[in-house]
Amino acid sequence: MKWRDLFTGRRGGLERIEQHLLEMLDADRHTFELATSGLLGSADPAALRQQASDSDHRVNLLVQQVRRELVVHASLRGADIDIRTMFATMSIVKDIERIGDYAKQLLRVAHVRGPFTTGSATHAELTAYCERISGYLTAVRDALCAYDSDGARALMAGIHGLTDELGAAIAGLLVADPAPADGAARALAYHYLARICSHLSNILTSLVMPLDKLDFYDEQHPDPSDDAA
Repeated sequence: MKWRDLFTGRRGGLERIEQHLLEMLDADRHTFELATSGLLGSADPAALRQQASDSDHRVNLLVQQVRRELVVHASLRGADIDIRTMFATMSIVKDIERIGDYAKQLLRVAHVRGPFTTGSATHAELTAYCERISGYLTAVRDALCAYDSDGARALMAGIHGLTDELGAAIAGLLVADPAPADGAARALAYHYLARICSHLSNILTSLVMPLDKLDFYDEQHPDPSDDAA
């Protein structure tokens, strides 16, 4: 059974949990956009820290709310507890929570190092990466809301491609000789962006993989049992 099947029929009041997941993704995108504003110099990183912290705190509160509601669900259902829903939801909320954490780390890079210089090649590259990820944050939310497994597969292909690009950029910085002056900050920024991509991909596995395969989607080694799950 896949995540899109778990809430069918709105069983046991679980519709509230589904709504919380979407709210968390909205907050993640807000935190990410604050972070990229600081990283790219459209706003003062120091002035954004409290806003980013408040947005991420909202996600943390929703994580706790989801856990409480799952406990209530388990208490009320007793022997009929929906184990699939509980396991899948806990996996999804952890990935959503981590996206906000990595967005805050991006802002920390901007606060310590300062924004990247507008007009530089690095600034242009980071801008392009951030715009793509911002689009993926919206698209992943939409796919989750619509239970769109076909859209999820297409998104995962794009996200995996971007993750590979970021990995190649990090590798290039590690072997650059001479090392660029901003190499450490760029490598950290690329790493945090890549981790956000990975967690977005993990969320999407809930739409295309059976429960035991969450976070383990592999296009090159498909499991023939997946379609039957």
